[in-house]
Amino acid sequence: MKKAQIEIIGLLMVVILVLTIVLITLWFILKPKQDILIPQRQAIQINSILLTLIKTTYEINTNIDIRDKILECSYDNTLCTMVKDKINGILNEVLKNKEYILEIKVGNNVLIRLGPETMLSRDLNNPCDVNKIKTRGSILVDVQRQINAILVVCTIGEGIL
Repeated sequence: MKKAQIEIIGLLMVVILVLTIVLITLWFILKPKQDILIPQRQAIQINSILLTLIKTTYEINTNIDIRDKILECSYDNTLCTMVKDKINGILNEVLKNKEYILEIKVGNNVLIRLGPETMLSRDLNNPCDVNKIKTRGSILVDVQRQINAILVVCTIGEGIL
């Protein structure tokens, strides 16, 4: 009788061990996965938007791109209005109702600042509402003149585009 009880206890321990392993495995398989690469992907998207924007042809059938117009604008502020309109149109088309701030600086001086009216008064370092994720990208437009373009986009967890 004792031998049978020991065998039953041993079998019970094996069953408990197998069930524990199965439950742990199921927990890892069914656990919702958090994508830790979302912020990196969004930063890459922001930088791609900035690079594409800077390299976009300003006028059809010319070799003049927006970067060239930004450089001209940095020498003559009266040219900035047309550049702002062109950049604003492109960003509104690409970012489709997302909250954003684009700031183009020469050194520490802001040359161009664009975005929805509700965003323009906000600080560039913390422009997003509490429930939104801030993604920031920046590129150097011109090294000699120290012209920087910084784009901050606020989203609710989804991708930028």
